[in-house]
Amino acid sequence: MSCLYVTEQGAKISTSGGRFIIECKNDLIREVPEEIVESIMVFGNVQVTYGAQKRILEKGISMSFLSTRGRYFGRLHSTAHPNVERFKKQVYMSDDMEHRLLFARLTLSAKIHNQIVLLRRYLRNAQGVSLEDEIFHMTVCERKLKDAETVEEIMGHEGLAARYYFSGLSKLVDEGFRFSGRSRRPPKDPFNSLLSLGYTIVFLKYTRNWKTAASIPISASYTA
Repeated sequence: MSCLYVTEQGAKISTSGGRFIIECKNDLIREVPEEIVESIMVFGNVQVTYGAQKRILEKGISMSFLSTRGRYFGRLHSTAHPNVERFKKQVYMSDDMEHRLLFARLTLSAKIHNQIVLLRRYLRNAQGVSLEDEIFHMTVCERKLKDAETVEEIMGHEGLAARYYFSGLSKLVDEGFRFSGRSRRPPKDPFNSLLSLGYTIVFLKYTRNWKTAASIPISASYTA
């Protein structure tokens, strides 16, 4: 299944014959089969016809609206496709502190581990860069997570690991994208702006338990 991104200003989304029709400037038209679309994200001034909105709701497709800069406004979401049993289980499990701590340890341990793997992978192609200190401290944080007994402890280890991760990441990116730590609301540099947009898209994708999300870009040159 896929996520359809439409970012070209003035584009129009309609539907016909089991396909979503995206009309862009210069008479460029793209057609996407409904059955492969799981979500749609529109950025800025994009028109969505009534017929397309109706079909989106009928198919249980989630449509999210963002500004051209990636600020999230809201979502067109059908109430006809809820998984009530799953929601009930999630609510009940949220009251189980032992389960919450176990889930948090496993999830954040995997996160830190993957961050270390990513730094090492990028380090292979970096000349004259050392991340020995950052990776060492992140490894220590990952180990300490296994023994954390409170939410505050877990958040502390995650936060410290993130600080070292972004420190190492800043050394690996091109000079024009160098940054000094994570910043938000608003992001203070181009790299943090890209991170914030990326986090917004990931959040919108996985709040519905989506398993995969291949993107289909649309625009005047084939990406909108």
